[in-house]
Formats: sequence, structure tokens, C-alpha cells
Amino acid sequence: MIALQKKIYQSMTPEEKLKIALRLYYSARQLKAAALHHDHPEWTEKEIQENNRMYCIQREQEEKFTEYLRCFVETDDWEGCYDKVGINKQTIDACIDEIDKQYKITELYNDQSTWSGGSYPQYPVEAELANSFGVRGSPTFVINEKTVSVNRAAESIKQAVCSSFNTPPSECEQVLSTSGETPGIGPVGSGSSGSTASAQCG
Repeated sequence: MIALQKKIYQSMTPEEKLKIALRLYYSARQLKAAALHHDHPEWTEKEIQENNRMYCIQREQEEKFTEYLRCFVETDDWEGCYDKVGINKQTIDACIDEIDKQYKITELYNDQSTWSGGSYPQYPVEAELANSFGVRGSPTFVINEKTVSVNRAAESIKQAVCSSFNTPPSECEQVLSTSGETPGIGPVGSGSSGSTASAQCG
């Protein structure tokens, strides 16, 4: 969770937090926008550019992020999703330029001598925050400042969030899909990587 998100979530009521958590169902297929890792062995230049866009949409137009994320993971068409969701391209482009200079994203990518093992490009955005939680992969879930192990199923994610409440809100009684989502582009809900597993704190 990026620092800005953390501040927003801390100001929400328990019910509001749960509603946000339930929407994670739509991002379970490809949660690579949180910018919580430092090294990304699986990322191409295209994926780094998309992560920059997602990071900036969260920062600049947070209320549109979930809708954009669902659109993108289903279509792999960021320009079309910008139009569909109403993303302000000028604002996001300015943000991307800012973080690229601040974190030297392009510079690090172009200088392979800085890559981990000579093969894996660095992505230093929010690296300090990621390291504080020991994040080493995607997706990684952090609830109440604790790393939680949970599979890619809507019901598993809901259980992980609801178990963090002393008194769970009524929304926790809603039963969601137990079908696990697989990484990649495609319609949300089409994955089948296994049944729901209990969440565990790391």
C-alpha cells in the first residue's frame, strides 16, 4: 500500500474500508500497481510504463483507480481505458515525468549495470515502504501493517480483511467467489487456480 493510500484508508470507517477491500476482486488478476517491490524480474519496459501509470492514477485520481484497473486487466488497452474511465492524461503524464526524475526509473532501466544480477531491473518507487514489510513479490497484501498470505480469490481476500476487525461489519457476511484468479490479461472471474484458502499473517 502506498503512503497516500494508507492516509486515505486510515480516515475511512470500517464499512468503507471493507467496501474498498471487496473491490480487490477486480484487481486480483494483476496486482502490480501498488509499487511495493524493489526488484521486478518479470517486468518488461512496457510493464514498467504501465506501473508508472497505475501509480500516478492512484496518486492523482484515486477515485478512478479501481475502474481503470479492471478495464486494463481485461483489455490490456490503457489508452482505451483512459477514455472509458475519464483519466486526465495531462495530469498523469506530469506525474509520470515527476516520479521518473525523482526515482530515476528510466535511467536505471537503461543502465543494465544497475540491474539485480545483471538481469532484473530495479523499480525504486516506494522501495523503502516495500522493504519495511519485506515485500518481494506481487500480489502482496498488507492489512493493519501486517503482511498477509492470501490466494487470488475474492472470498479469500474478503476473509483476510474481515478477520482484521474486532467486530466485522455486516458486509463480511456476503459470500464471494472462491475461484482463484490467475495472473494475466482477460475477463475478471475466468481464472481457476484453486479454491479459497485461509489467510495467514506473515
